[in-house]
Amino acid sequence: MTPPSAKFTRASNTANVVTFVALSSFFFSVLYYALSPSPLLPFDTLSSYNAQSNKSNDMPREAVPASYSRKLEAEGAIVIEKPLITSLPTVQTNPRWKDVYTKLWIFNMTSYDRLVYYDADHLVLRPVDSIWEAENSWPESALAALGSGDGGYVEDSDYFLAGFFIAIPKDEIMEGLLAEKGYDPVFPEQNLMNKYFSRDGPRPWAPLDPIHERISPEYEHVEQGAHTIHEKCWQGWVERRLAELFYERLGRMEGYWLAKEFNGTIPTPDPRG
Repeated sequence: MTPPSAKFTRASNTANVVTFVALSSFFFSVLYYALSPSPLLPFDTLSSYNAQSNKSNDMPREAVPASYSRKLEAEGAIVIEKPLITSLPTVQTNPRWKDVYTKLWIFNMTSYDRLVYYDADHLVLRPVDSIWEAENSWPESALAALGSGDGGYVEDSDYFLAGFFIAIPKDEIMEGLLAEKGYDPVFPEQNLMNKYFSRDGPRPWAPLDPIHERISPEYEHVEQGAHTIHEKCWQGWVERRLAELFYERLGRMEGYWLAKEFNGTIPTPDPRG
């Protein structure tokens, strides 16, 4: 396993990057399409671009087929592959969740000033650039997030979801996270991060405005201007209008990628690698 203190070879004066962990070709396509400038989208901006290289930054896990990484690289992405973190506890009833610790590598990416992380089941609705100028976008503790409860966003919650956050990478934080103990691994990296960045501890996480992301959204949040929504919109419990919005965007995304593959401008992914 690569030691926590390993450095990336990126220039130290690069500024802001959005990173995401893609767990399947489907989410590779959905989120990268949503964040990429395209005439099919209602905006032409990409805050996930590296300020110097003009490329987005994606950190897939080991099990992602190489052809998916090549697809992203063909679109101009910088793909950084990191090993699974296997030294931390997991719950055997959810073996697939062993992968989620991978996002802790974000705190090792010290060649960047700060990063924004999105889980891959986000639906991007509007430009996300304003996050860089938002209140608490330079968190003193190195982490800013959104409070959460059973019903979604909770303004005064002491607990945050680890599916969306701003991070300031620091070696000592990465090392501290890997050494943290005494948390319930039922939600592995989320409960670990909540313990390490506890609101009543020495490194309290800072709150963000929910305009940047809505957890367990309702359609009224879309109408109110939410920049992204965090929901598995293909599931049966989701409000119909949200599901329709998701499938409309999905259809545009599929058409976009199929056209590029047909024209030979990107390689066709092969699930076998």
